[in-house]
Amino acid sequence: MDRLENLNAIIQGLMANEHVSHRIPSSLHEKQRMMRALMNVWEPKDVSTDFLAMQDAELLQGDITRLKVDAIVNAAKHVIHTVGPIIDTGSPTKEQEEQLAQCYRSCLDLAEQAGLESIAFCCISTGVFHFPNERAAEIAVETVKRYPRQSVKTIVFNVFLDKDYDIYQRLLTED
Repeated sequence: MDRLENLNAIIQGLMANEHVSHRIPSSLHEKQRMMRALMNVWEPKDVSTDFLAMQDAELLQGDITRLKVDAIVNAAKHVIHTVGPIIDTGSPTKEQEEQLAQCYRSCLDLAEQAGLESIAFCCISTGVFHFPNERAAEIAVETVKRYPRQSVKTIVFNVFLDKDYDIYQRLLTED
């Protein structure tokens, strides 16, 4: 089985496990993204050894920070984990917006407590958690700007999608 076939089988297994159905993309990169997204919401159940072998073959080349595990080993001196709200309705409530802001504040609190000088954020709760990208970016930028920093000097918003890059670029150059 080649790599594309292996990814197709993993994606089909994950979708069957979660009782969802989506079109499987054709490119390697998009298949990897879909697999990682499904793994983020996957509730492990009894799986076959064949499935685990297929998954292991792919995960050896995967992004360690995207795995749904209790701990990762990474070259960073600190890894701060946060889980933002999942938006099921398409539009976040005020409470969910506050939960997202609290994710950023909690991470900054931990960075400050550890005396860190820099921190990088991903686009928390977007993607498979369905928080609208524009609103999530607004909350992220607003929360970080209002946070009373002491030791943290550098904050990086690390984006994956071009549309997120454009949103953050616009928000960070306003004012």
